[in-house]
Amino acid sequence: MKLQKYLTEEWKGVKQWHEPHVKRGKKKEPMPEGWWYPEMWNDYILNDCKPYLRLMKKSGMDEPLFRGIDRQGGIMDNEIHMYSVRKNRRPKGMNISRYKKFNEWLERNGHVRRDKAVITTPLKSLAQEHAVARHIWPMGKFRYTFILGATDINVPTEITLKHHEKVSDYHPNMIETIEAMGSRMMTDLDKKYLEWLEKNTYSNNFRLGVRSGSEIWIQCEEYYITSIAAWDGLKEFYKKS
Repeated sequence: MKLQKYLTEEWKGVKQWHEPHVKRGKKKEPMPEGWWYPEMWNDYILNDCKPYLRLMKKSGMDEPLFRGIDRQGGIMDNEIHMYSVRKNRRPKGMNISRYKKFNEWLERNGHVRRDKAVITTPLKSLAQEHAVARHIWPMGKFRYTFILGATDINVPTEITLKHHEKVSDYHPNMIETIEAMGSRMMTDLDKKYLEWLEKNTYSNNFRLGVRSGSEIWIQCEEYYITSIAAWDGLKEFYKKS
């Protein structure tokens, strides 16, 4: 159990709608597929996630943020799970002391600490690289932070030298991505890296974070997750909200 909590967010329960039947004369017939969507939307998502829904609309999002989550048994279309956000998220690829400095810098500059947030992405494909992609629904008021263009600060991707023309001038033998530099070369949070952070770290302009495919850190107490397939039924309610 302790290992499960270490590896994942703390799971707080699930609401599952069992398949009922409706009587038609003497016959019992199953309810139409997706009969639970109105209750899932109205009693849970619409009721508890209004700030998130407003921000989605304002940012022109066609789909909620994603997170790669895996639980034994998975998440069925007729389920909505609730998680609490861990407050001691450990790094995957960054030295502990450097990670601590990184989070202290974020907090000092009014941003969301990565170690006390749920990590999300607007990129379904990226979420699928980590586990099974799920939709994330922050509950109540929340804050967010992203580093522009950093799709995953723990995994090198395709950002590279457009931010620094000669990375090797101040990090010998370091011709890799900005994300890799952030994860592996933050010995003293050197001046040029800090300049890059100050220029590219945002705690506003959600639309920019989504459209750039940036990893987005959500600071909230709890959040819901739903299956990707459930969105087929829920998106009609979202469009009308």
